[in-house]
Amino acid sequence: MNIMKTPVENEIAKEFFLDFDNTTNVSNRLRPNAVFKKNHRSVSRYFSKWNSLGYIKEGTKIIEKTNKKGTSYTQRITVYILNMNFYFDYAKEKLSKKGFTAVEKEIIEYIFSFKENREVVFNFDNIIEGITAFLERIFLFRGSFEFEEILGLQYIKGFIVKHKIRYIKSKDIGNQFEEFWKYGIKYGADLRNKIRILSNFSDKKYEEILFGGIKKYHLLPFVIPNYSTKEEKEELLRRFSIILNEDRALKPWAGRFI
Repeated sequence: MNIMKTPVENEIAKEFFLDFDNTTNVSNRLRPNAVFKKNHRSVSRYFSKWNSLGYIKEGTKIIEKTNKKGTSYTQRITVYILNMNFYFDYAKEKLSKKGFTAVEKEIIEYIFSFKENREVVFNFDNIIEGITAFLERIFLFRGSFEFEEILGLQYIKGFIVKHKIRYIKSKDIGNQFEEFWKYGIKYGADLRNKIRILSNFSDKKYEEILFGGIKKYHLLPFVIPNYSTKEEKEELLRRFSIILNEDRALKPWAGRFI
């Protein structure tokens, strides 16, 4: 897909991705940048291109202005923001023409309805790489706690809550719980699988690292549960001692914890 390729196009795209704006304001902000001194018409040109491809969402904003007599007044202006369609077109090529489903697109649109998430992407030089990196982080990696849910699941929860009429049909609270998680787990798993394909850090590369030179440390016990038996505690400590003091690999243990 020949879009968001050049530094100039990416700089303009990021401005329209961050928040609603218009071509005049974006041109004025970018003009001091040396790259745009010879490309001052680029903003309008790229904007027209994106608009024709369905990548632009229109909105309105009320601004305060002052006339020549010093009287303040408000004016409603038309503003625009990049929707996620350009990324969906990119993903469709990478995902063997299947792309994201309609619901998955809605979830991703919901994720990037939060301005703070668009601000993260804004800090990347390439907007598509920034979006992919953000989705990788929230769907493929956990936080600092072992059993912490992936952050992407929190957004899926929020999406289902906001569209509960679509998903929750039962009047019984127990059935509602089951309905909620049926969709939450499905959408989370499906998105994770597709984002893995889009990710430059593939599952194959992860497995090569995991089962490479650090494999033996993967078997190093990091906790001894209070509910473990005396024999299990002794075995965990024995394995810890061998790896710590001899720095050698051990065969996987068929115990409950490793």
